[in-house]
Amino acid sequence: LFKIFIMIFKKKIFLNEIDSTNNYLIELEKKINIDEGLVLITDYQNNGRGRIGKTWQSEKAKNLLFSFVLKPTFLPLNKQFFISIITSIAIFDLLQSYTSEKINIKWPNDLLINKNKIAGFLIDFKIHSNKIKNCIVGCGININQKSFSNLDNVTSLSLLTKKKLNRYKILDNFLEIYSDIYCQLIDKKYDEIKIRYLSLVNNYISKTKFNNIESEIVVLDLQNNGDIIALVDGVKKNITFSRN
Repeated sequence: LFKIFIMIFKKKIFLNEIDSTNNYLIELEKKINIDEGLVLITDYQNNGRGRIGKTWQSEKAKNLLFSFVLKPTFLPLNKQFFISIITSIAIFDLLQSYTSEKINIKWPNDLLINKNKIAGFLIDFKIHSNKIKNCIVGCGININQKSFSNLDNVTSLSLLTKKKLNRYKILDNFLEIYSDIYCQLIDKKYDEIKIRYLSLVNNYISKTKFNNIESEIVVLDLQNNGDIIALVDGVKKNITFSRN
């Protein structure tokens, strides 16, 4: 058996400094039609965004800060969370190719190594007539930064490997991994992707905000309607993935 590999990322734009790679693409998309697979990379974000209003901090020209455009119009709205799932898996697989240390996916959008944050992502969806029109996936991956002022429990690949790494080679590796798993999503391999994701989050306690309260969350399962079944502070609950 041979596998046909389709690379969906065909064009990259590099900008020295911007407010946020996601914001830039959101504004650009209002003016022109952007092709799927466009990747925007920057050395520095002066207003990088994280989840629920948090900021993403990064030293200039040390880490990977990028966003890309997807047009998963094939994906039913209740499968929206699969974009988050494949992003988690792709970053996990990328990190695993550089370190043998313990990697955890912290629901919903961070990755940790030995309980220290190394990567995070943010997804902005554009929904029209109850269908996904496009989404912009923004990723921050700590590569060569060695000190993190005012931040606890943060690490980088350079700290783990004791080497200076080529950020753009790592980006190319990530885009190949992402293309491969995105093609699985196009092929509707939902069960395979779901099983892999659940195996990676299995028994991991994420300390994160849920309904504005710091909670301990363990992802147990994914429903066909896109909801997550999780233990929230020991109580089994359904969590609806935000459809904004």
